[in-house]
Amino acid sequence: MALAQVYTKEALDTLAKIMRKSESDAARVASIKELLERGHGKAPQPQTGEDGKGPIQHVHRIELVDLT
Repeated sequence: MALAQVYTKEALDTLAKIMRKSESDAARVASIKELLERGHGKAPQPQTGEDGKGPIQHVHRIELVDLT
C-alpha cells in the first residue's frame, strides 16, 4: 500500500490531464469520476427493502430439526 501511495500525485495528475485533454468523452467521464470519488468519496447507495421499496427487513427463523 505504501509503495502504491508513492504514485498518488502522478496518478492524479494523469487523471486530470486525461480529463482536460482527451478527445474521448468516455475517457474524460471515467477520469472525472475517479477524481471525484477520490476527493469526495463514492455517492451513498440507498438501502431499501424488496423491489426498492420500504425498509430492509431482517427475518430470523429458528427451526427444530429431528436428528433421530
